[in-house]
Amino acid sequence: MTETKPETRWQRLLREEREEEAREKREKEEQRKTMSTNGKDYPNSGIVFRSDRQRSEHDPGYTGNGDLTCPHCARRFQFFVNAWVKTARTGAKFFSLSFKPKDGGVARAQADDSDLDRAF
Repeated sequence: MTETKPETRWQRLLREEREEEAREKREKEEQRKTMSTNGKDYPNSGIVFRSDRQRSEHDPGYTGNGDLTCPHCARRFQFFVNAWVKTARTGAKFFSLSFKPKDGGVARAQADDSDLDRAF
């Protein structure tokens, strides 16, 4: 039996970077396919698929993406969706969801003073 050499830190970082790039490429392709199906645009919607990368109960069972349009400023926000199937105390099954902005930052509505005046 031959022993394999342990992976060096540099090799691990390089491997993780390649895996991250491949994941981002798959997600962009999935987004392109789902958000403009047959040339149609579906704002304020999303889609999830069963994840083939679930290794533990903490990993999402379903992953996907969504698209929302702000009713006030008409900006569109795209986000990743993760879903877990959970069971309520009553035995009913439900989805627990999490959302993460695709731009990597925190999606916040920026209000100017006129928006604040209307709110109060």
